[in-house]
Amino acid sequence: MTTNNVRLLFLVIAFGLVAGCKTVVYNPSYIRPVAQTVEPRYPGKLLILTTPADDQYVFQGHPDSLTGVAWKLKVPFGEMTKKASGEIYGHLFQSGYEFGREAAPGQCSIILQPKIEDFDWRMNQLKNLGFAITPEVKMTLNVELRAADQSVLLRRQYESGWVDGNSYLLSLSPFDAVSLVIHKTMANLMVDSIRDLDAVLCPNAGQQPLPKSFSQKDYGMAGCLDFWSAWSATMAANGNRGPSKVRLRMQASQLQQPLYTERVVIETHIDGDFKGWEGSTAWVMENGQIWQQAQLGNHSHFASRPKVDIFPSDNKWIMHIEGDSEQVQVQRIK
Repeated sequence: MTTNNVRLLFLVIAFGLVAGCKTVVYNPSYIRPVAQTVEPRYPGKLLILTTPADDQYVFQGHPDSLTGVAWKLKVPFGEMTKKASGEIYGHLFQSGYEFGREAAPGQCSIILQPKIEDFDWRMNQLKNLGFAITPEVKMTLNVELRAADQSVLLRRQYESGWVDGNSYLLSLSPFDAVSLVIHKTMANLMVDSIRDLDAVLCPNAGQQPLPKSFSQKDYGMAGCLDFWSAWSATMAANGNRGPSKVRLRMQASQLQQPLYTERVVIETHIDGDFKGWEGSTAWVMENGQIWQQAQLGNHSHFASRPKVDIFPSDNKWIMHIEGDSEQVQVQRIK
């Protein structure tokens, strides 16, 4: 019998033993080693927001490969994303977290809505010259972060690309390897997103690159807590209204940073006509702020009182004018 025939017989036996449908079950032991790398850094309590549709979402599909094409996988991503979020994001807040459909006034300081989408999987036989199979998965994590008053602080997607699981030869439970790589990929995407949460919720940390480890010593947790202590005190002084309602009343000395280093998305209109920019153009906004061009270049576009989105990107501020295909880097001068 030739080597190719032996290999074919081997794979036929393997596939015959496991062909069918398998449901992945959430396994917290796969998540916790990753969650243990996350340390508390924010005061207050987190609300992990999910909808009924999110909770009930189950992926069902065959692999994107000829190997294992007879297999069908069911992944309850709604349930898994919710539980993994509690294990990972819940560790960030000193008062813990809760799950809910909406935020009760005064209960939670931050609202986070995570969602897994665009999942795909395959069984790669070619990586190991046909003698072993490597499960591979890819997925996208959508994260939306809001303040207690529902104003959006962060909205971003995190794509994993194809991630390799553990290769195996002959196994009666190849889905164990698939389940493990699904859990780990989801957990690693959540940990990756924490860097952006830090940029939004810990303005003082923006003064230095974020380390891969999240130790209090290296990161400078005190700066983050100082900021939130100032925020909480200001909210209390203003009747516990939401952050966006009191943010402008906070003094820059409290934050030890320029205004708006909390890096939220700013939505407003230009007060008057917009004609583009010419190198150092400044614009007065209807919310009273003044923003100025912070990059070289010229651009022409006319609009009257256009809607403006000013959002953070890699420690810079970018301004987008509704209806204009171009964007410009800006800095706030008032």
